[in-house]
Amino acid sequence: MTWAARDAGADPWSIACPRCGATLAGDQDWCMSCGAPARTVIAPTPRWRRPVVALAALALVALGGLAAAFVALTADDPTPARTLTRTTTLAPGVAPPPGVKTVTDPTTAPVP
Repeated sequence: MTWAARDAGADPWSIACPRCGATLAGDQDWCMSCGAPARTVIAPTPRWRRPVVALAALALVALGGLAAAFVALTADDPTPARTLTRTTTLAPGVAPPPGVKTVTDPTTAPVP
C-alpha cells in the first residue's frame, strides 16, 4: 500500500478475498460476496469413524439382547400329553382288558 492511499483514508489492513478477490475490510473475517473465510482458520472435522463404529456395535449388542429376551419370553412350552379318560362299567366277575386301571372307590383313588 502506498503512503498516498494510507493518507486518503483507505484501510491499511484490507485484503483481497482468497476465493473471489473482493476487497475485505481490516476487521472482516468472512467475505460478504462469496462467504469464504478470509482470516478465519476452519478447524478440521474430528475423527468420526470410531464413534460411529462403537455406536453401531453397541446397537447390535443391544438388539441381540433384545432378540434373545424376546425369544426367551415368547417360547411356548410343549403341549402336555393328553390323557383320555373313559368310564366303563363292567359286569360283576368280568376282568378288565389288559392295560386298563380299575378304581373301586373314586374318592380315595390317587391322582395321577
